[in-house]
Amino acid sequence: MKLPKPAVRTLRDRPSQPSPTLVAALKAASHALRSYQYGNSATDLAQSTADFCDEALKSVGEAP
Repeated sequence: MKLPKPAVRTLRDRPSQPSPTLVAALKAASHALRSYQYGNSATDLAQSTADFCDEALKSVGEAP
């Protein structure tokens, strides 16, 4: 059985600018993860970052 070729994406398929909300959420998640890497164990940071990421995903039509 031969598998179909995956679709090839080109530069035209990408949005010209990334969503500012998604960029901010990704930065927040990165900073939170670095914080945990260096010993922070604050559950409130985890919750607020996850909530922010969920809202950012919803803003572009993705389910968290």
